[in-house]
Parts: sequence; C-alpha cells; structure tokens
Amino acid sequence: MTNTQAVEMLDENALLLELAADKGAKFVLGPHAHRIRGLNGIPHAVGVATKGWLWREYVLHCLTAEGFLQCLRKG
Repeated sequence: MTNTQAVEMLDENALLLELAADKGAKFVLGPHAHRIRGLNGIPHAVGVATKGWLWREYVLHCLTAEGFLQCLRKG
C-alpha cells in the first residue's frame, strides 16, 4: 500500500466514524493485533478516531465504570 492509499483509507474510515457517531454508535479503539508487534497500530487507531471527530463519550475506553455499564444497559 502506498502512502497516498493509506491516507485515502484513513479519510474514508474517519468519515464513516463521524457518520456512525452522529447516529449514536459507540466505539472501541484497537490495533487489530494478532502479535505483540501489532500493538504498534494503536496510534493509527487513535489517529482515525481523532480524524473522525470521536469525542471521549463515543469511545468505550474513555467512559467511567458507571458510564460503561449505562452503555451496556442501553444495548
């Protein structure tokens, strides 16, 4: 994959995140790691979330324990 393709993919993913967040979706940021070295993908996940305008209330990692439980109750 070229750098240009990677940037275009990041833009597309960010747009989809923003649209889903507007509909009330919640997110979990993960690197999709199958090996320890795959954890290097965390900055990419954060970058996509940032570019998609995901505020902390949309990211389950950022919720308090009570906020997380409320989210689970809502389904």
